[in-house]
Amino acid sequence: MNYQVLKQLIADQSGDSQQVAEWCNTPSVETVIESFQTTRSLMANIGADAADTFLSQLETAAESIPVVGRTLKLLNPSEGGVDVGLSVVRVQLDQLVMASLVDGDIAAAVKGLANKLVTPAHSVGLSTVLPGDVEFARTL
Repeated sequence: MNYQVLKQLIADQSGDSQQVAEWCNTPSVETVIESFQTTRSLMANIGADAADTFLSQLETAAESIPVVGRTLKLLNPSEGGVDVGLSVVRVQLDQLVMASLVDGDIAAAVKGLANKLVTPAHSVGLSTVLPGDVEFARTL
């Protein structure tokens, strides 16, 4: 346990050590993780209709934006998919939405596949926090 990191994490938390440890271990921080998606996984994760609409919109966009065409090829399961957690992919989706080439709700659902709730402790690289850890960190 890195107690200096824990001390910083809990600096603004009031309550006894049990309450603060519970806060540290309760998933409440949204983070973006690696999440490779393919045509098949999109259909399973956002629904067949939404995935079909999304893929059709990407195909239309690919006619004028070559990088979208390359991205479409990567969505083939044999190519391994596209990591929708990558910032460049997320920015590309936002740009397609702003250009009215991709539906905003569907793009948000696709990006959401890489969103994960983690605990405050895990968000700063700590493992499970015990009340005793809180007590010790407060003495530093």
